[in-house]
Parts: sequence; C-alpha cells; structure tokens
Amino acid sequence: MKNLLIFAAFLLLIRPGVTTGQKSQNVPSQNSLNSVTVTTAPEIESLTRLWIDGFESANTGMKAEMLPLSRSSEADIQFVTGSSMVPGNAASEWKMVVGRDVVIPVISESNPFFNDVLRTGISPEKFAALLTDQNYTWGKFLGTNSTVVLTVMLSGDNITSYIAQFANTEVDKLHVSAVASQADFMEAIRKDPGTIGFCRLADMTDKNSQAFLSGYQIIPIDVNNNGQSDYFEQFYGDYSSFNRGVYIGKYPKTLCNNIFAVASSQPAGGAGTALLRYILVDGQPTIATSGYTALAEGEGLIRREALSGDQAIVTTVNAGSPLLRAAIWVLAIIFTVSLLSYLIYRYTKSGIKASYLNENVPQEAFSEKSLIIPGGMLFGRSHTWAFMEKDGAVRVGIDDFLQHVTGTITRVRMKPAGEKVLRGDHILSLVQKGKQLDIQSPVSGTITSVNEKLAVSTGVINSSPYNDGWVYTIEPDNWVQESRLMSMASKYIDRIRQEFTQVKDFLASLPGISSDRYASMVLQDGGELKDGLLEEFGPEIWEEFQTKFIDSLH
Repeated sequence: MKNLLIFAAFLLLIRPGVTTGQKSQNVPSQNSLNSVTVTTAPEIESLTRLWIDGFESANTGMKAEMLPLSRSSEADIQFVTGSSMVPGNAASEWKMVVGRDVVIPVISESNPFFNDVLRTGISPEKFAALLTDQNYTWGKFLGTNSTVVLTVMLSGDNITSYIAQFANTEVDKLHVSAVASQADFMEAIRKDPGTIGFCRLADMTDKNSQAFLSGYQIIPIDVNNNGQSDYFEQFYGDYSSFNRGVYIGKYPKTLCNNIFAVASSQPAGGAGTALLRYILVDGQPTIATSGYTALAEGEGLIRREALSGDQAIVTTVNAGSPLLRAAIWVLAIIFTVSLLSYLIYRYTKSGIKASYLNENVPQEAFSEKSLIIPGGMLFGRSHTWAFMEKDGAVRVGIDDFLQHVTGTITRVRMKPAGEKVLRGDHILSLVQKGKQLDIQSPVSGTITSVNEKLAVSTGVINSSPYNDGWVYTIEPDNWVQESRLMSMASKYIDRIRQEFTQVKDFLASLPGISSDRYASMVLQDGGELKDGLLEEFGPEIWEEFQTKFIDSLH
C-alpha cells in the first residue's frame, strides 16, 4: 500500500508538467493532418506525380498537392536529386534518401575480353584515361598486347555529367558517343567486341524481376587499383548484391546521384509522414519504371522506421483537452509500470535453470570468460546455435558472442513459417539503425514456427539469445548428417577464443584506426573487447565483418 501511495503521489506531481509540456507543443493545422504540399526537381517530376497518385489511392482522404517550382519555399516537402540541391537552402535542414540514379559501366558476355575484365576489374584511373583518349586499345586497358580499338558508348546523353565527374574532367573533353534508344545501345554493346558502355542501372535491369538483363554484366571497378578483385569489391554478381553495395558506399559516389526528400524539419505526423512512408516501401517499384533505382532490399523499411511514429501520437493528444491529455499520459505510465512488474514477476518465478537463461546485464566489455555458451546445444560456424526438442523440432538462434559484437539490435528480419531452407541459406537479418548482418541457417528443413516476440521486443535477442530470443523452430531434413558439422559447447569455446584474437586483428587493420581509438575498443592489452563494438561503425565495416566472420566461417 505504501508503494501504491508513493506511485499515486508521483503521478500527481508529474501531471502539471505533462499538461504544460503538451500545451507547449506546436499544434498542427488540420490541413497538415490530411494534406501535404510538395515541389519537385524537373528531372523527377513524372516520378513524383506517380508517387502522389499512388499515395492518394492508398490513403483515402489524404491529398498531396504539387506546387510550382517557384513556390518551393512554401512546400512542406521538396523532392530533389543530389545534383539539384542548393547548398545552404533552409529547406534542406532535414533530408532523407528515397531513391537513386545510378550509372554503370557495362560489357556484353559475348565480348572476347569479358573474362579478363571481370577477373581484374578496371580502376577509376584507367577509366579516366579511356574516356579522354581517342586512341585507346584493349591491350592498353588490360595490360596485354591486343590492338583492338576500345570505344565507349553512352545510353543517351543525359548521363555525360556523371561520366565527366567520374573521369575528373570536363564534359567537352570526353571521347564518347551516345545512342538515344536503350534497345540500340544494348544491341551495339552486344555486337561490337571493341565497345563498352555506360548506362543507368535501370536500363540494364528487368523492371519486373529486379535482375540484370541476360547477356550483360556490370564492369567491376577496382577502387584500390591493385589489379585484382578483392573480397570487398565482389558485389557485382547480381542486382540485389550490387544495389546493397551502392547503399553502403562501396560504389564510386560520382556515379551515384541520390533522390532526396528535403524539408525544414522532419515531418511530424499527418499527410507528410504518410507520403514518405508510402514512398519508402510501396512507392519503390515506381522508381524502376521511371528509369531510376529503388532503394536496396530492406533499406526502405529501415528508413521508414526512422520516421518516428511517436509524432502521430502527440498530434492526436494535442487535439484533445488538457484533462484528456493528462489522463492518457497517466494511463500510459500505469500500463508501463504494470507491464514491467509483470515481466519481473515472470522472470523471478519462471523456475528456468540459470545455466540456460542467463540474462545479460549490460557491460562495458566482454571476453571469452564472460560469454554464455550453454552445454547441450550445438553451434554452427556462422554464430548460430541449434537444439533438438523432444518432439524432433530443432530450435535455432544466434549465439551470445554475436549479440555482444553487434550491440543493441533494432530489428530482426525473419522468413515466414512454412518456408523451406537449406543449411547455409540466408535465414535472418540482424539490423541496427540501417546496418545489418545476414545470418545463415545451421540446418536444412522447413520452418515450423517463428518467434513473434522479436517483432515487438527486438531487444530480447540481446538479453536472452538462448531462451526468449530464439528465432525459429525447424523440422529438419538431414539432422544426423548436419549435426555432425556443428560443434559441442566445449569445442565451440576453443573456436571463440581464436575468434577474439581475429576480431582484434580485424579492428587493428581497419583504415583510419588510430592507436587511441583501437585502445578504446580493446580495453586492455590482450584483454577484453568493448561491448557492442560494431555500433560506432558504418555499414561498410559491418559488410566487411559479414564477409570475414560470418560468410567465410560457414
């Protein structure tokens, strides 16, 4: 009873502050709830109109009005390309990427030099020389004795500015020819063994399947000019991998122009937020049909999550009376406290053995001694675990090492129940604010259930990776054989010890890592690693970690 009285007094004390805080919020006009005004750069006007039509069809009662470009300062949202953004424009204080315009070098699979080009890639320096030299041969391009003249063809003349930036020269110094028709361009590239081309990614992509057109390939760009295709440059094989490589910054930025939504501040609920949410997911297929490139797989969902849903709640509360606002906040607090009390009760009364459920208290560091590696489980090489239940189903999840390395996971993308998977298949993605790791399945079989708790409480995969944070149950197809390829806990501990050393070497080898920064991640010489060490890095480092510590270990 005493605690209840203290809690009630606390609510009475915070009520005036809550009410006052709500009154101080900017009350949006009714127009902002149901309508939004936009302007657009001329080059993407047709795309923007398609977005507006789709948005209004999908959101009954909401309207988006396109204003003339001369009234940009009055618009709620502007859609612009990176090249058309005006530096210092007040309207660009907030911006979000909603699509891309990507230009690529292309070669035909029938080209006699095809295999040589794909094996070594071509450096930006060699491309620059080719684009500005009238008498360039394949021999000079590839370092061979070939005297076949090499020419460059463009799909249309509206990408010459990209090519000039890439070659670090002026447009009038380029030695290239342009073909107006995309069909003529692709045919010329196929027939002429001396020709390569530059076109938009959309020109070489099937609009329905998001796959490269048959018979053609993107020329890999050897960004470090070492004459070989390094592992971090090996993302040109298929559309999905390439588009993700563009997203995380592996592709030259001079050949990629982002399409932005810009505003003076982040849209706070209403039609503005609804329009952006539509564009980021449902409006993406429209981009490809308009000649541009959609966001990478999952990128739109991640960006949509960044548009906070809390703003919509504030808008609804502001529309009511002060008494109603205070009542809603009080109810929300009561619900939160009750839920926490219930979870604590369930945890303390659950009776689950501590060796199996060992909730992780946040730490500043971790080592092999602090990791939880339960006995009785089998561990895959891509940081997964598997445990056969009494009914023959195999429960799988990620190990404690991986969740310590990633830090707090903000989203888990999972496959649906009923889908068949093979050992080594991509089975789930761990996402943290736009960065992700793709995890492979330790077993083959059919997914029989999915942990729905992860959709609403993602943090449980960090706090309880072996119990509440499980991911799937799978009906195995070949358990006897595949279980032999996994490790018991005692053997897995030895491998994890080696991996701690490899992670430290990995960190020390990263470009731009100073001794001070390295010391902040490895807290003692030969000792513990900083918990959540990948959190402070961008997606390109996550991609390298994926390649070195997940893909290569399978």
